[in-house]
Amino acid sequence: MDGRQRTNEDDFPFITNKKTVKYIHHSKVMFIMRGLPGSGKSTLASQIVAKYPNAVICSADDFFMTRGRYRYDSRQIRVAHERCQSKAADGCHSGANVVIIDNTNLRFCQMKIYVDLAAKYNYTILVINPSTWWSRDAAELSKRNIHGLTRWEIEDKLRSYEDILPLYWGWFLNENDSDMLMEMGKKYFSACMRKIPKFCQQMKKRYCGANGRSFLSYDDIYSRQNASVQTIHCTAFYKGSNQLTPDGLSYRSQQVVQKAMGRVYVLHVIGIAITPNTVGARVALNQHQMLLWGRNGDDCQELPHQNRDGRNVHPDNSLRNVTARLRTMSLTDGPYEELCKRPRFSPVSGPGSQAHLTLGWAAHCQAMQTGSDHLEVINLEARSLSNPKVIQLDGAVGRYYGDGQCVIYFDKPLDVKALFSGMYG
Repeated sequence: MDGRQRTNEDDFPFITNKKTVKYIHHSKVMFIMRGLPGSGKSTLASQIVAKYPNAVICSADDFFMTRGRYRYDSRQIRVAHERCQSKAADGCHSGANVVIIDNTNLRFCQMKIYVDLAAKYNYTILVINPSTWWSRDAAELSKRNIHGLTRWEIEDKLRSYEDILPLYWGWFLNENDSDMLMEMGKKYFSACMRKIPKFCQQMKKRYCGANGRSFLSYDDIYSRQNASVQTIHCTAFYKGSNQLTPDGLSYRSQQVVQKAMGRVYVLHVIGIAITPNTVGARVALNQHQMLLWGRNGDDCQELPHQNRDGRNVHPDNSLRNVTARLRTMSLTDGPYEELCKRPRFSPVSGPGSQAHLTLGWAAHCQAMQTGSDHLEVINLEARSLSNPKVIQLDGAVGRYYGDGQCVIYFDKPLDVKALFSGMYG
């Protein structure tokens, strides 16, 4: 996946891993198949459909099927792709749990329309390459493809094959769980405004100014309006460029990253940090997740990027269904519970301490500001260990550090599931 060839079918956890399959059934995932004609991508797509029978599968080849027989006509290829794109758009609009794009997608420009659809309708993208031994063998592909392509035509397509890297890798939450965490951020912000007078005064001073407003809500300050998608994620490695950077190629080549792609993980959310600029949920990575934490993952997160043509994708802002959003969430005892129960608040420091989920940011900021704010919170915790004064909240305690910076510490960690993948743009 992700521009690399997998070794065998066991490397596809979305087919073989029961927890991942169960999670995807309750999420929205778009599989974008990549591969030359005859490489086995359609066979792999059929295996995905077998696991997700309600999947919407979109293929330009379907246009050439007549009464069960395949009759390819190169003159109709444009119309075939338009039909495929229309079917994908309908599937995303209807909220299908799984949408499969079964085309060659040799270059990013060919899959861009599907990337944009996924962003608009809050789908997590998985880019899949077949694992067959002949997937790059022109001679074998010329024998197996149903389009009648010769070896020389296959070799020409091989030369045009574009290696594609994500802008960043990370753990992506589904729509329901994203909305649930954002609702929690709003709830704790409102509680802090009511129960911590100094915090309330500082925020009103900053955002109300001289207009005399007596009430300041979460939505008056924070939003995700410029985000590429409305679902949230925890960045593991940020490349931040459409180029094939050496560090991006190195990260992708790691075996642990290859095996993680398309697998569900449980993230431990231990609290929420609220600043005048951002609101972010703090994540405590476990030992295995730390293996996926890239060396520059502490530098920046969730930048609301532009696409390759310089335009922002305007996502669907209708994250609905507030009820039943705990479908994949649970409050459980875990290895991080003791951190929350200590009478003194120890700083969450060291590698991975900046791991977070950006819930919202102020209009004058970018989402990546959340990472910087978390570093500041860590520094404040390190300087404020003795006799902390805390405010009791619902299921948590809050501590105000001054200058509009308030940190919520959960009584128990919140476990939320997320799919490891990449963000393309």
